[in-house]
Amino acid sequence: MVEVQFGIFGKIITGHNEGWYVKLEDNTDQSGGFYIYEMPNLEGDNGFDTWLESKEDIKSYFDECNWKIEWLIIEK
Repeated sequence: MVEVQFGIFGKIITGHNEGWYVKLEDNTDQSGGFYIYEMPNLEGDNGFDTWLESKEDIKSYFDECNWKIEWLIIEK
């Protein structure tokens, strides 16, 4: 199981979109769920987002993508 971090960038080391970056945001106060942003670079060019309802859905999404993530100390 992949460790899930919120509010920081991670690089996809293995799995779907290998080499891309991800960032998870807790948006439960506004949308009632969570966003996963996937992008080919840290500037966010040509990326996309996925909205999920629960933390369990996030874990399932990570498992489905077969992701190994290296979490970065960069904040944007």
